[in-house]
Amino acid sequence: EMSRSMRFGEWLGRLEVDVLCLQETKVRGRQVCEDSVLCARSSGYESYWSCNEGSGGQRAGLNGVATFSRIAVVGAEARPLGDDELDDEGRALLTDHGEFVVLNLYAPNGSSEARVSIKERFVEACARCVSRQEKPVVVCGDLNATPRCVDSHWSYGRVETSSLPRWAEIAARLARRECRETTTKNTKTGERFRKFRCRVEGKWIGSHHATREAAWDAFEEPIGAPECIDAYAKLAAVDLERATLPLLPRARSNALLEHPRLVDTFARLYPSARERFTCWDQYTNKRYENAGARIDFVLLDRALCRATIVRDPSLADEAAAAL
Repeated sequence: EMSRSMRFGEWLGRLEVDVLCLQETKVRGRQVCEDSVLCARSSGYESYWSCNEGSGGQRAGLNGVATFSRIAVVGAEARPLGDDELDDEGRALLTDHGEFVVLNLYAPNGSSEARVSIKERFVEACARCVSRQEKPVVVCGDLNATPRCVDSHWSYGRVETSSLPRWAEIAARLARRECRETTTKNTKTGERFRKFRCRVEGKWIGSHHATREAAWDAFEEPIGAPECIDAYAKLAAVDLERATLPLLPRARSNALLEHPRLVDTFARLYPSARERFTCWDQYTNKRYENAGARIDFVLLDRALCRATIVRDPSLADEAAAAL
Protein backbone atom coordinates (compact mmCIF):
# COMPACT_ATOMS: atom_id res chain seq x y z
CA GLU A 1 0.00 0.00 0.00
CA MET A 2 1.29 3.44 -0.91
CA SER A 3 2.32 5.47 2.16
CA ARG A 4 0.63 8.73 3.06
CA SER A 5 3.83 10.66 2.36
CA MET A 6 4.03 9.10 -1.11
CA ARG A 7 0.41 10.02 -1.80
CA PHE A 8 1.04 13.56 -0.61
CA GLY A 9 4.10 13.78 -2.86
CA GLU A 10 2.01 12.56 -5.79
CA TRP A 11 -0.61 15.18 -5.04
CA LEU A 12 2.05 17.88 -4.96
CA GLY A 13 3.34 16.62 -8.29
CA ARG A 14 -0.12 16.78 -9.85
CA LEU A 15 -0.60 20.33 -8.59
CA GLU A 16 2.74 21.41 -10.06
CA VAL A 17 2.68 24.12 -7.42
CA ASP A 18 5.79 26.15 -6.64
CA VAL A 19 4.73 27.22 -3.16
CA LEU A 20 2.03 25.53 -1.07
CA CYS A 21 0.71 27.13 2.13
CA LEU A 22 -1.13 24.95 4.64
CA GLN A 23 -3.06 26.07 7.73
CA GLU A 24 -4.29 24.19 10.81
CA THR A 25 -1.52 21.60 10.62
CA LYS A 26 -2.11 20.90 14.34
CA VAL A 27 1.24 19.32 15.20
CA ARG A 28 4.15 20.08 17.49
CA GLY A 29 7.67 20.72 16.29
CA ARG A 30 9.09 17.38 17.46
CA GLN A 31 6.37 15.55 15.50
CA VAL A 32 7.46 17.30 12.31
CA CYS A 33 11.01 16.05 12.82
CA GLU A 34 10.13 12.52 13.98
CA ASP A 35 6.96 11.47 12.13
CA SER A 36 7.39 10.62 8.44
CA VAL A 37 3.60 10.41 8.04
CA LEU A 38 3.49 14.21 8.21
CA CYS A 39 5.18 14.36 4.79
CA ALA A 40 7.60 17.08 5.91
CA ARG A 41 10.19 15.60 3.55
CA SER A 42 8.51 15.45 0.15
CA SER A 43 10.57 14.89 -2.97
CA GLY A 44 11.49 18.13 -4.68
CA TYR A 45 10.19 20.34 -1.87
CA GLU A 46 11.52 21.95 1.28
CA SER A 47 9.02 22.43 4.10
CA TYR A 48 8.93 25.06 6.85
CA TRP A 49 6.68 24.92 9.90
CA SER A 50 5.39 27.17 12.66
CA CYS A 51 3.90 25.20 15.56
CA ASN A 52 2.08 25.89 18.81
CA GLU A 53 4.24 24.34 21.53
CA GLY A 54 1.83 25.19 24.35
CA SER A 55 3.91 27.93 25.94
CA GLY A 56 1.01 30.38 25.76
CA GLY A 57 -2.56 30.04 26.95
CA GLN A 58 -3.49 27.46 24.31
CA ARG A 59 -3.03 23.71 24.29
CA ALA A 60 0.10 22.46 22.51
CA GLY A 61 -0.49 21.33 18.95
CA LEU A 62 -3.33 23.70 18.10
CA ASN A 63 -3.25 25.90 14.98
CA GLY A 64 0.00 25.60 13.03
CA VAL A 65 1.01 26.59 9.50
CA ALA A 66 3.41 25.01 7.00
CA THR A 67 4.89 26.15 3.70
CA PHE A 68 6.18 23.72 1.07
CA SER A 69 8.38 25.21 -1.65
CA ARG A 70 10.26 23.92 -4.67
CA ILE A 71 11.60 27.45 -5.21
CA ALA A 72 14.82 28.06 -3.30
CA VAL A 73 14.20 29.55 0.13
CA VAL A 74 16.93 31.89 1.35
CA GLY A 75 15.42 32.54 4.77
CA ALA A 76 12.47 31.64 7.01
CA GLU A 77 10.95 32.99 10.22
CA ALA A 78 8.56 30.93 12.34
CA ARG A 79 8.00 33.92 14.67
CA PRO A 80 7.65 36.88 12.28
CA LEU A 81 5.17 39.04 14.20
CA GLY A 82 7.42 40.39 16.95
CA ASP A 83 4.82 39.58 19.62
CA ASP A 84 5.61 36.59 21.85
CA GLU A 85 1.99 35.82 22.74
CA LEU A 86 0.89 35.85 19.10
CA ASP A 87 3.95 34.02 17.78
CA ASP A 88 3.52 31.32 20.46
CA GLU A 89 0.21 30.31 18.83
CA GLY A 90 1.96 29.17 15.64
CA ARG A 91 -0.22 31.13 13.25
CA ALA A 92 2.32 32.92 11.05
CA LEU A 93 5.29 31.86 8.93
CA LEU A 94 7.45 34.04 6.68
CA THR A 95 9.58 32.52 3.92
CA ASP A 96 12.01 34.49 1.75
CA HIS A 97 12.17 33.26 -1.85
CA GLY A 98 14.81 35.69 -3.06
CA GLU A 99 12.78 38.08 -5.18
CA PHE A 100 9.67 37.99 -2.96
CA VAL A 101 8.49 36.80 0.45
CA VAL A 102 5.46 34.68 1.38
CA LEU A 103 3.53 35.28 4.61
CA ASN A 104 1.48 32.17 5.48
CA LEU A 105 -1.26 32.97 8.01
CA TYR A 106 -4.00 31.35 10.06
CA ALA A 107 -5.93 34.07 11.88
CA PRO A 108 -7.84 33.52 15.16
CA ASN A 109 -11.59 33.19 14.67
CA GLY A 110 -12.78 35.68 17.30
CA SER A 111 -15.14 33.16 18.94
CA SER A 112 -15.28 35.17 22.18
CA GLU A 113 -14.62 38.73 23.28
CA ALA A 114 -11.18 37.71 24.55
CA ARG A 115 -10.36 36.08 21.22
CA VAL A 116 -11.69 39.09 19.29
CA SER A 117 -9.04 41.17 21.02
CA ILE A 118 -6.36 38.58 20.13
CA LYS A 119 -7.59 38.50 16.53
CA GLU A 120 -7.38 42.30 16.19
CA ARG A 121 -3.85 42.28 17.61
CA PHE A 122 -2.90 39.46 15.26
CA VAL A 123 -4.21 41.26 12.17
CA GLU A 124 -2.50 44.51 13.13
CA ALA A 125 0.79 42.67 13.79
CA CYS A 126 0.52 41.00 10.37
CA ALA A 127 -0.09 44.36 8.72
CA ARG A 128 3.03 45.76 10.40
CA CYS A 129 4.97 42.69 9.28
CA VAL A 130 3.94 43.38 5.68
CA SER A 131 4.97 47.03 6.00
CA ARG A 132 8.43 46.02 7.23
CA GLN A 133 9.22 43.90 4.18
CA GLU A 134 11.59 45.40 1.64
CA LYS A 135 10.69 42.78 -0.98
CA PRO A 136 7.29 42.25 -2.65
CA VAL A 137 4.93 40.26 -0.40
CA VAL A 138 2.46 37.45 -1.05
CA VAL A 139 0.03 36.88 1.84
CA CYS A 140 -1.73 33.53 1.74
CA GLY A 141 -3.99 31.89 4.25
CA ASP A 142 -7.12 31.64 6.34
CA LEU A 143 -7.85 35.15 7.61
CA ASN A 144 -11.19 34.27 9.25
CA ALA A 145 -12.70 37.45 7.80
CA THR A 146 -15.33 38.35 5.21
CA PRO A 147 -14.67 41.96 4.17
CA ARG A 148 -17.55 42.27 1.66
CA CYS A 149 -21.20 41.26 1.86
CA VAL A 150 -20.70 38.92 -1.11
CA ASP A 151 -17.95 37.09 0.76
CA SER A 152 -20.53 35.28 2.90
CA HIS A 153 -23.85 33.61 2.18
CA TRP A 154 -26.81 35.96 2.24
CA SER A 155 -28.26 34.11 5.25
CA TYR A 156 -25.35 35.33 7.41
CA GLY A 157 -26.06 38.97 6.57
CA ARG A 158 -27.80 41.66 8.61
CA VAL A 159 -30.50 43.87 7.11
CA GLU A 160 -30.68 47.66 6.77
CA THR A 161 -34.33 47.92 7.81
CA SER A 162 -34.88 51.66 7.40
CA SER A 163 -35.81 51.25 3.73
CA LEU A 164 -38.15 48.29 4.20
CA PRO A 165 -41.93 48.82 3.91
CA ARG A 166 -44.00 48.55 7.11
CA TRP A 167 -40.88 47.89 9.19
CA ALA A 168 -42.08 49.95 12.16
CA GLU A 169 -45.20 47.77 12.37
CA ILE A 170 -43.21 44.53 12.02
CA ALA A 171 -40.65 45.65 14.62
CA ALA A 172 -43.38 46.51 17.14
CA ARG A 173 -44.88 43.05 16.76
CA LEU A 174 -41.48 41.36 17.02
CA ALA A 175 -40.85 43.24 20.27
CA ARG A 176 -43.71 41.22 21.80
CA ARG A 177 -42.14 37.87 20.89
CA GLU A 178 -41.60 35.12 23.42
CA CYS A 179 -38.86 32.53 23.43
CA ARG A 180 -39.82 28.92 24.12
CA GLU A 181 -37.99 25.69 24.61
CA THR A 182 -38.56 23.13 21.84
CA THR A 183 -37.22 19.74 20.80
CA THR A 184 -35.80 18.70 17.45
CA LYS A 185 -35.29 15.15 16.28
CA ASN A 186 -32.74 13.50 14.03
CA THR A 187 -35.02 11.57 11.67
CA LYS A 188 -32.31 9.00 10.92
CA THR A 189 -31.12 8.16 14.45
CA GLY A 190 -34.12 9.27 16.49
CA GLU A 191 -31.88 11.36 18.74
CA ARG A 192 -33.60 14.39 20.28
CA PHE A 193 -32.10 17.80 20.96
CA ARG A 194 -33.12 20.59 23.30
CA LYS A 195 -33.53 23.83 21.32
CA PHE A 196 -35.12 27.28 21.59
CA ARG A 197 -37.31 29.20 19.14
CA CYS A 198 -39.39 32.40 19.09
CA ARG A 199 -43.16 32.79 18.79
CA VAL A 200 -45.09 35.90 17.80
CA GLU A 201 -48.89 36.02 17.97
CA GLY A 202 -49.07 32.26 18.08
CA LYS A 203 -46.73 31.70 15.11
CA TRP A 204 -43.28 30.14 15.17
CA ILE A 205 -40.71 32.38 13.49
CA GLY A 206 -37.03 31.96 12.78
CA SER A 207 -35.01 28.81 13.22
CA HIS A 208 -34.10 26.68 16.22
CA HIS A 209 -31.15 27.77 18.34
CA ALA A 210 -28.99 26.07 20.94
CA THR A 211 -29.62 28.74 23.60
CA ARG A 212 -32.48 31.00 24.61
CA GLU A 213 -30.25 34.06 24.19
CA ALA A 214 -29.32 33.13 20.61
CA ALA A 215 -32.97 32.62 19.63
CA TRP A 216 -33.91 36.01 21.11
CA ASP A 217 -30.94 37.90 19.69
CA ALA A 218 -31.65 36.69 16.15
CA PHE A 219 -34.51 39.21 16.00
CA GLU A 220 -32.64 42.08 17.61
CA GLU A 221 -31.65 44.90 15.27
CA PRO A 222 -29.81 44.73 13.00
CA ILE A 223 -31.99 41.70 12.25
CA GLY A 224 -30.57 38.71 10.40
CA ALA A 225 -31.63 38.25 6.78
CA PRO A 226 -33.44 34.86 7.18
CA GLU A 227 -35.26 36.14 10.28
CA CYS A 228 -36.32 39.30 8.43
CA ILE A 229 -37.72 37.31 5.49
CA ASP A 230 -39.54 34.92 7.84
CA ALA A 231 -41.02 37.76 9.91
CA TYR A 232 -42.44 39.50 6.84
CA ALA A 233 -43.86 36.23 5.48
CA LYS A 234 -45.48 35.18 8.77
CA LEU A 235 -46.60 38.57 10.14
CA ALA A 236 -47.39 40.57 7.01
CA ALA A 237 -47.85 37.96 4.25
CA VAL A 238 -45.13 39.76 2.28
CA ASP A 239 -42.53 37.79 0.32
CA LEU A 240 -39.27 39.73 0.42
CA GLU A 241 -36.88 39.03 -2.44
CA ARG A 242 -33.59 37.97 -0.91
CA ALA A 243 -31.68 39.24 -3.97
CA THR A 244 -32.89 42.80 -3.30
CA LEU A 245 -32.65 42.66 0.49
CA PRO A 246 -30.58 45.67 1.66
CA LEU A 247 -27.74 44.08 3.61
CA LEU A 248 -25.52 46.09 5.91
CA PRO A 249 -21.81 46.32 5.01
CA ARG A 250 -19.40 44.40 7.17
CA ALA A 251 -18.85 46.43 10.32
CA ARG A 252 -15.39 45.36 11.50
CA SER A 253 -12.35 46.73 9.69
CA ASN A 254 -9.28 44.63 8.93
CA ALA A 255 -5.86 46.24 8.84
CA LEU A 256 -4.43 43.47 6.66
CA LEU A 257 -7.20 43.31 4.05
CA GLU A 258 -7.21 47.11 3.91
CA HIS A 259 -3.43 47.40 3.74
CA PRO A 260 -2.57 49.92 0.97
CA ARG A 261 0.18 47.65 -0.28
CA LEU A 262 -2.00 44.55 -0.83
CA VAL A 263 -4.55 43.50 -3.46
CA ASP A 264 -7.23 40.82 -2.94
CA THR A 265 -6.50 38.82 -6.10
CA PHE A 266 -9.84 37.01 -6.32
CA ALA A 267 -11.88 40.17 -5.85
CA ARG A 268 -9.71 41.95 -8.42
CA LEU A 269 -9.98 39.20 -11.05
CA TYR A 270 -13.63 38.28 -10.44
CA PRO A 271 -15.38 41.43 -9.16
CA SER A 272 -18.88 40.22 -10.05
CA ALA A 273 -18.50 36.67 -8.68
CA ARG A 274 -21.13 35.60 -6.16
CA GLU A 275 -21.35 32.70 -3.71
CA ARG A 276 -17.71 31.68 -4.17
CA PHE A 277 -16.90 30.32 -0.73
CA THR A 278 -13.98 28.49 0.86
CA CYS A 279 -15.46 27.48 4.22
CA TRP A 280 -18.70 25.78 5.25
CA ASP A 281 -20.20 24.33 8.43
CA GLN A 282 -19.53 20.67 7.73
CA TYR A 283 -21.37 19.51 10.84
CA THR A 284 -24.68 20.73 9.38
CA ASN A 285 -23.70 19.84 5.79
CA LYS A 286 -23.79 23.47 4.64
CA ARG A 287 -21.40 22.73 1.79
CA TYR A 288 -24.19 20.79 0.07
CA GLU A 289 -26.32 23.95 -0.18
CA ASN A 290 -23.25 26.20 -0.55
CA ALA A 291 -24.06 28.31 2.50
CA GLY A 292 -20.57 29.37 3.46
CA ALA A 293 -18.02 32.17 3.48
CA ARG A 294 -14.85 33.18 1.65
CA ILE A 295 -12.35 33.47 4.48
CA ASP A 296 -9.23 32.26 2.64
CA PHE A 297 -7.22 34.77 0.63
CA VAL A 298 -4.23 35.31 -1.60
CA LEU A 299 -3.21 38.95 -1.20
CA LEU A 300 -0.64 40.19 -3.67
CA ASP A 301 1.76 43.07 -3.30
CA ARG A 302 0.76 45.81 -5.74
CA ALA A 303 4.23 45.68 -7.23
CA LEU A 304 3.64 42.02 -8.14
CA CYS A 305 0.00 42.60 -9.05
CA ARG A 306 0.86 45.20 -11.67
CA ALA A 307 3.33 42.81 -13.26
CA THR A 308 1.23 39.65 -13.25
CA ILE A 309 -2.52 40.33 -13.38
CA VAL A 310 -2.97 41.22 -17.06
CA ARG A 311 -6.70 40.49 -17.07
CA ASP A 312 -7.38 43.91 -15.56
CA PRO A 313 -7.28 46.62 -18.29
CA SER A 314 -6.79 49.36 -15.69
CA LEU A 315 -3.35 47.91 -14.89
CA ALA A 316 -2.15 47.40 -18.49
CA ASP A 317 0.15 50.41 -18.68
CA GLU A 318 1.58 49.79 -15.21
CA ALA A 319 2.10 46.11 -16.00
CA ALA A 320 4.06 46.92 -19.14
CA ALA A 321 6.27 49.32 -17.19
CA ALA A 322 6.83 46.81 -14.38
CA LEU A 323 7.70 43.99 -16.76
